[in-house]
Amino acid sequence: MVGSNRLETFEQLMQKAAEGSAETLDILDLLIRGHSQMWSLALSTGSAASMVQHANKILAATELRSRVTRELVPGPNLQVNNFLLHDAAQIVNVLHEHPEAAEAILRWHRRRTDTRVIEHAAAD
Repeated sequence: MVGSNRLETFEQLMQKAAEGSAETLDILDLLIRGHSQMWSLALSTGSAASMVQHANKILAATELRSRVTRELVPGPNLQVNNFLLHDAAQIVNVLHEHPEAAEAILRWHRRRTDTRVIEHAAAD
């Protein structure tokens, strides 16, 4: 089970992580904080290589935390089916011979995609 507790101090979080009783999100927060501090030190000393290493660790921990909390959800897969595109092209070719049917389809599409705006009084 994944969870997180609000701890009073950073030291409490470190103690719980050392004991193995910290929650998953607390441990990830600890990792992010620690690597952020190390990144800051690398910045002040001018160590670009260390900055990159710690930035990568921060990115990985932040991404994992986002997945655990569902803040980062994978997008939908997009699949283009060429057969459907060919069929659609054939339908368009047939509609050239029937302008009233083509106009009816265009009206339907405009109604479907028309953005409706609610009018309101202007702010003063």
